[in-house]
This record gives sequence, structure tokens and C-alpha cells, in this order.
Amino acid sequence: MFGFLKNVSRGPAANMANIAVPPTPQNVMTGPVEYKVYVYDNRPLLRIPPGHRFLTGIVRQRTILTSGLTDTEYDTADGGYALAYNGAIFGVLSSWKFCDYLDRYGFAYIECVWNQWYGFPHRFPLVVTLGRELKNGADIGAVFHKTVGKHSPVIERLLNGIPEATLPAEVIALPVPKGSQAKPHVAITVGGETICEIGARSWDYTNLASLVGMRGGVRLQRWVSRYEDDDDGYYYVIDLIR
Repeated sequence: MFGFLKNVSRGPAANMANIAVPPTPQNVMTGPVEYKVYVYDNRPLLRIPPGHRFLTGIVRQRTILTSGLTDTEYDTADGGYALAYNGAIFGVLSSWKFCDYLDRYGFAYIECVWNQWYGFPHRFPLVVTLGRELKNGADIGAVFHKTVGKHSPVIERLLNGIPEATLPAEVIALPVPKGSQAKPHVAITVGGETICEIGARSWDYTNLASLVGMRGGVRLQRWVSRYEDDDDGYYYVIDLIR
């Protein structure tokens, strides 16, 4: 996938308006975690010394990059964003989940570094972005994890326009209709409102039912969906924490 950029975009040239936004502490992503960048054009990077951190702009417009070495194409419409240094596109960050994270928090720039060459004599630097760890439920000690694809007005109201929030929560057993022999549904509630309800036929019922009476916290996240058949275009991740 390494090579020269033969065709930056089809149609209008790649728009650099996003690059022109002045960097601020709020719109620059940096951190200790490395994410690989696929370099297609090494020329913008040849004057950067190894180990030197450099700021790259995130190009969110659709970009098609062609490798001069393999003649293969990468279309960012399939996932990922192109990166530009001093206005010149040189590669692509293809981790869709990391790109989602950049969008959710409004980052316009991301810090990069390289420490070694790839593929002599072409002198392609191995570039990584410097980002933050995307913690899953296990990383934060969640005792219950659930992904919800259906739109939830309650969760939307609790998030209040932000992509992530941690709130006090309680696990309760819902009342069973009089005369019914069915097992009670179990729910996670925030401020008395149900954000997740599980019936006995669900594979994760036993896990949540064992937590009835627990009062702890819940991390709510809203992620953009990458599946074309997802009508809402996003989904929620619910992690229950003691």
C-alpha cells in the first residue's frame, strides 16, 4: 500500500479548508497510543527528521489514493481519512473506530511521528499517529455490556448532544403482570428512566438478572454506524460499572 499519490481525488481536488483551521488545544489529538498510517506519497515527509513530532491535518473529504508501487487504490469512502502535512496529502488513517472518535470530539489535527524507514531505496517513513486509548467495557471494569441499535429518546436526552457520558444507574426487576408465570424483565435505569430492558429469552438475561439491586454507574456512548442497512446510522454502547 506504499507508493506515490497519483490521484488525490476524483472530481474537485482535495479541499484543504479543514487544514486551514488554526490548531488549538481543543482540536489537536495527541496521546501515548500509536495508530498506523499508510503512506502513499513520501515526498512531503522527507525533510522531517526521525523522532520529530509533526502536526497533520485531517482531510474528511472523499479522497482516492493510488499506490505508485502496487498501483492499488484506497478510497476513503470505504472508511478512514486522508492526512496532510503542510497541505500535501501523504497517507491515510484507516481505523474507522479511531476516525469515529476524531469526529465525535471535533478534532481537526492529529500529531504524528516516525522512527524508521520502510522499503529502501524508496525511503518511505513508517508513520504512526499519536492518539488516545479507546477503552472498551472490560478496560473500565464493566460488569455488563450491551450494544443497542434502535433509537432511544431517553439515551439521547441523557447524552444531551455529547457522544459519551457516565451517570448513576440502578438495576431493577420490572413488575410481572398479575397471574403471569414469566420471569420478570430486568432493566438498567438512570434517574428512574429505563435505558436498557432485557427479557428472559435474551442470552445476557442471566448476567443482568444477577445484578438486580445494584447501584453503580453506567457509561453511555453514541457511535456512528458503518453499516449501510442501519436505518438510524448510529448505535449506543452501554457499560454498567460497579
